[in-house]
Amino acid sequence: MPTRRWVLLLLLAMTLVVVAGCGGGTTNVQNPPPPPQSKLSVAFQPAPATSLLINATTDLTAVVSEDPGNYGVDWSVTCHSVGNCGTLSSSHSDSGQTVTYYPPQTLLGNSEPVNIVAFATADHTKNAVAPMTVLAFGSILKGVYVIQVNGNDGTYPYNLTGVVSLDGNGNIGSGQQTLDFLDPQTAAYTSLTTPIAGGSYFVGPDGRGTITISTTDNTGTQVTEQYGLVVLFSSQALVADMSNQTFSTGTLDRQASTTAPTGGYAFALNGADTTPSPLAIGGVLNVDNIATGANSLVDQVYDPSQSHTQTLVSCKPKGSVSQPDVNGVVTVDLTLTGKNCIGSVQLAGYIVDDMHVKLIETDSNSNFSLSGIAIGQGSATGSFDLASFNGTYVWGVLGVETTDNPPPLSSLTSVGTVTADGTGNIQNGFTDTLMLAGLNPDGTTSPAQISAPMIDGTDGGSTYQVDGYGVGRVITTFKYQTKTSFNNRYIFYLTANRGLALVLDAGGNDKHDPAMGVGIAYPQTPPPSLSGPYGFSFTLASSGGQAEVIGQMTADVTKGPPLFGAADYSASVGSMSLSGSYGDPDSYGRMQGTLDLSGNNPLSTAMVYYPVDSDHGFFVESDLVNPGSGQVALGYFARRVQVCDACQ
Repeated sequence: MPTRRWVLLLLLAMTLVVVAGCGGGTTNVQNPPPPPQSKLSVAFQPAPATSLLINATTDLTAVVSEDPGNYGVDWSVTCHSVGNCGTLSSSHSDSGQTVTYYPPQTLLGNSEPVNIVAFATADHTKNAVAPMTVLAFGSILKGVYVIQVNGNDGTYPYNLTGVVSLDGNGNIGSGQQTLDFLDPQTAAYTSLTTPIAGGSYFVGPDGRGTITISTTDNTGTQVTEQYGLVVLFSSQALVADMSNQTFSTGTLDRQASTTAPTGGYAFALNGADTTPSPLAIGGVLNVDNIATGANSLVDQVYDPSQSHTQTLVSCKPKGSVSQPDVNGVVTVDLTLTGKNCIGSVQLAGYIVDDMHVKLIETDSNSNFSLSGIAIGQGSATGSFDLASFNGTYVWGVLGVETTDNPPPLSSLTSVGTVTADGTGNIQNGFTDTLMLAGLNPDGTTSPAQISAPMIDGTDGGSTYQVDGYGVGRVITTFKYQTKTSFNNRYIFYLTANRGLALVLDAGGNDKHDPAMGVGIAYPQTPPPSLSGPYGFSFTLASSGGQAEVIGQMTADVTKGPPLFGAADYSASVGSMSLSGSYGDPDSYGRMQGTLDLSGNNPLSTAMVYYPVDSDHGFFVESDLVNPGSGQVALGYFARRVQVCDACQ
């Protein structure tokens, strides 16, 4: 009996082993089956938008199903530009509760893909993703544009002119640029023309934005240039260097033609030598006869001896102008002959259209740095007379006072108005001219501000002459403080159809009026006024440095303050709010006012606004001699379009 029981137990044990070896895992009572899979899920209701303008917001609602604990939804937003993806009104919501997405205020380009994710709080593996593209307003700038900025690096001139392609989607294509600067390694001016290798640009809802250009330096190293911009309209924007590497402002103009220039062109160039002693050149070039110099004339103002006086000489030019290359760039070779004239100079001319060419020096062997603009005279070439200079003009000039040794660059700002009567007399003129250091009769220097009317030519005061080239030579006499006659020389180079003129400020007739510079004058359309949205830029200089400001403002006397907007300031961090004021125009068309910027590095100053018409004008600081000032500022403003129907 025991033997039989042993056999039965052995057979039972063998049976259990066989069963276990044949898939016995289903019967392992020590590893119970997992619980049923969770039915929890997340979905957007309704489906979110796939794109969003940068000045808009959008609401999102996520519903969590099978959420017995009613834990709700956790939210996040991610993008490639870490830290600049926008924000959500809440990082958590109940199921079915709406949250709002706010896009970032700026983008690196015209668009930014973002992902908004709704997680089930109870289980983050359950989520829903809303891909969305944030769009800016870069489409307002599309085509090939000529960019030019003029300024300095704190000591020496810094000039850049180029041509760049904008695709309307925030991307920069091909192009080239010419840079003229003082090479610290050689202590000589260097001209460098390099291809543009790409970049991006951004335009926000108020017309402000940035343009970032990739190119190479004189060592072949990849470099990036960044400018602030404000769009005036689709074919033009104002730009200012925001990199804190240089102090320069300028324009971005759509290239409408690359046709070779013909006929007469008025031009003006600003610069300096390596001392740096300032240099200003203006004149008229007849391109058709440039080989002989017929019907061409160049004026040069220079102070090579640091004598605190200006040498104004007329030079005879001759040379050549090449045919445009594929970028619409011509090479201008000139030889300026005459006593104290600078000799040979080579310029690159970047064509904007049939009437405008941006100029920059390209001969690296020169001891000078020059850049500026040429404007066509059209059918009026060679046929100007006294009657050609007729009506009221508003001018703005940025230049140098030559008292200091070396003189600080951008230390002269001058805005004014003159009325030419067509017979040789200047009437009803006024200027606000400021110099960081004026030379006093006792030989000392101090800030100098001249806010004074001109003595009419009919009273033995300000007069002018015009030659056939279209060169108007103006001698102004001011009623200024105790001086019986404060004289200054301005040369107006007239353009087509008695339109705008380029201006060369040749300074006074003695060492107590030491200044020179170049600018532009516009025919005024009375009555001058300010109303509506404007873009602006201005240069601010002081004995301690310089800064650039670019932004937008709206003029509306029904609001408080009557000027309001926003700006970017190269001496500050982040966008700044703008406020200001302006009064009724006086008999010269001037409007006394203020301009204040609030932000990281606030700025507050008195300004005088000189409208040309309701669309554009100049403004100049007017408190140089007041305690605590010691700075000069000159700006330009122009009406801007709104970049979208709902934009301000």
